[in-house]
Amino acid sequence: MSEKGNIVFNKYRHLIFAIVIVIIIIILDIIFENYSKSIIKKVNVNIDKIYKEFEENNYNENKLEKLAKNSKNEWEKKEKFLSCFIEHDEFEKINIKLNILYIKIKNKNWVDAKSDVIEIKKLVEYLKGKYELSIQNLF
Repeated sequence: MSEKGNIVFNKYRHLIFAIVIVIIIIILDIIFENYSKSIIKKVNVNIDKIYKEFEENNYNENKLEKLAKNSKNEWEKKEKFLSCFIEHDEFEKINIKLNILYIKIKNKNWVDAKSDVIEIKKLVEYLKGKYELSIQNLF
């Protein structure tokens, strides 16, 4: 590197490192956001199917139990990873509600299960919007 290049590099090295760190943080945020979206989407699809079954007053116990169990298991499998960058209280609310939903469906408590499904849908939608990369969430 020439002497003039060394002088310019030394003068702006802190700025260059700061820019590189910001770029790395944004790339990692995009990766984590896409991963969390895919997990939330899987859970949301099952919850939507359960909600649709309740709306049609179709209480197929085996199907509902299977959907609730899949949602609960999918959420629990990814629990350790998601808990690294999602607030624990929000994460735990969904986890607890999914477990309660599974128990209520298993016990054929359809009315309470339907209200839990609605609440889980709201929590998941809130969580999905809260962790999106946007200017509003950056500042």
